[in-house]
Amino acid sequence: MYRTYEKIDFDKIDNSKKEHWLKIFPRGEVYIEKYDRTENINDAFMNSMIEAFNDEKLSKPKMDNDHEFGVSYADILELQKRDDGLYGRILLNDLGYEAIKNRHYSYISPAFGERTGTDKTVYPNSLSAISLVNYPALEGSIGDVQSQIKLSKGEIMNLEQKLEMLNAKVSEIEKVQLSKDGKAVDNTIVKETFELAKEAIGKVSELEKLNKDVNDKLLSKETELNASKTELSKIKEDELKKEAESVVKQAIEDGQFHPALNDMKIKAYILDKNTVIDELKVIPKVEKKGQQTFSGAGIKTLSKDEIAIAESLGLKTDDPKVIEAIKKSEIKSEDK
Repeated sequence: MYRTYEKIDFDKIDNSKKEHWLKIFPRGEVYIEKYDRTENINDAFMNSMIEAFNDEKLSKPKMDNDHEFGVSYADILELQKRDDGLYGRILLNDLGYEAIKNRHYSYISPAFGERTGTDKTVYPNSLSAISLVNYPALEGSIGDVQSQIKLSKGEIMNLEQKLEMLNAKVSEIEKVQLSKDGKAVDNTIVKETFELAKEAIGKVSELEKLNKDVNDKLLSKETELNASKTELSKIKEDELKKEAESVVKQAIEDGQFHPALNDMKIKAYILDKNTVIDELKVIPKVEKKGQQTFSGAGIKTLSKDEIAIAESLGLKTDDPKVIEAIKKSEIKSEDK
């Protein structure tokens, strides 16, 4: 199992939500110093990880801390392939929310590797967990968690609460502004200020609603775009699978792969077709069972009598199939 480390990014979401999209892997080749190896995070890698995640025969991974595979900090609800990498939709629980908000952890580290389902299907790239950590191996590949998901440290006061506080302050001012003989001082300016503030808060509220509508529309369009990308990706994936099946089938027919390796070679082709193609270039094709060759020392020739028989029948005396047929006929005649 491999464990890589990504910087956590928590910058765009307030503390009223605990469900967020989190970048797990960056797209492209990444060097993992801990294992001294390079991993290519390409479409094939991400597709295989999503396939494993969606298989009901495998348990769903969780977010834990320091790769302990223990207490959960969040549920991982969905994986999604995007132009810049693989993302996960997570649902933070109280532990996860507090750990990120208070900066107990600043990075994430996906743990992944080969897993086998209950039906014995083997998945080469399966996400086992996303850990909160502080010492990343993929230096500088992704921003820290706090830059991906913004969680405010205090409760955000809504407009109604602000208006209520303002109203209370006006009442306090009115009480203080009583004259010594108990007669109220003219509060016109204070009241006008209050009304102006109230009007301003109302306009801010309208702007916030308008902003929310715009954000909702943008989110809807983004969802549509992601759906289109997913559909296109599925088409490309299906085409690649058909190509893989065709290439592997031909290789088996040519004796380059054993039939028992069919499924494994198809998966290998989908993950990295160039490697399989290069492999086939160096594996010689095996002569098909029953196929005869008629060259070199093994060439069979016809006697004069056999040549005469072939010519009388209008057959070519240099045709290997004719030669073979006459020889077999001769053997049967001798048996009789």
